[in-house]
Amino acid sequence: MKRLVAACCAALLAACSSFPWPPTDTYWLKAGAERPASRAESLLAYAEHVRGLSAAESAKEHERQKLAFAAKGRDDFVRLQYAMLLAVSASPGRDLSRARLLLEPLLKEQGGDAGLRRLAAHLYVGVGDLLDAERRARDEHRRAGDLEQKLEALMSIEQRIIHRTAPETRQ
Repeated sequence: MKRLVAACCAALLAACSSFPWPPTDTYWLKAGAERPASRAESLLAYAEHVRGLSAAESAKEHERQKLAFAAKGRDDFVRLQYAMLLAVSASPGRDLSRARLLLEPLLKEQGGDAGLRRLAAHLYVGVGDLLDAERRARDEHRRAGDLEQKLEALMSIEQRIIHRTAPETRQ
C-alpha cells in the first residue's frame, strides 16, 4: 500500500513539473544558429520566424499551433507561442482579440517563468496598441466616407443652383 501511495505521489509530482528546457521541437530556429538561453528568447526567435512565412506556410503554422494549444493549452510557452502567432502573423489568420485573450491568464499568474510573463506583458500592451490603431483607422475611414457623402450632396446642390440660375443670365 505504501508503494502505491509513493508511486501516485511520484506521478503527481512528475505531472506538476515544468516542461523541459530547451524543448526538443524548435523547428523555427535557423540551422546552425545559437540556441536561445531561455524560453522567452526562443519565443522571440519564433516571432522572427513567423514574420517571414508565406501565406501557405502561415496557414500550416496556424493549424500546427491550434493543435498544440488544444493538446497543451495549460503550458505557458505553448499559450504564448499561439498568442504570438495570432498577433505577429500578417496572414488572414491574424486575430488580435484572440491573442489578447490568450495572454490574460499569463498576466494574472504569479508563479512560472518570469521571463515569459514579462514577454506576455509586453505583447499584451503591443496587441492593445494595435487594436486601438485598428479601431481608430476604422473610425477615420467611416468619418471619411461620411464627409465624402456630404461633399457629394453639396456638389449636387451647387449643380442644381448653377443649372437654375444659368437660363436667367442668358436672357
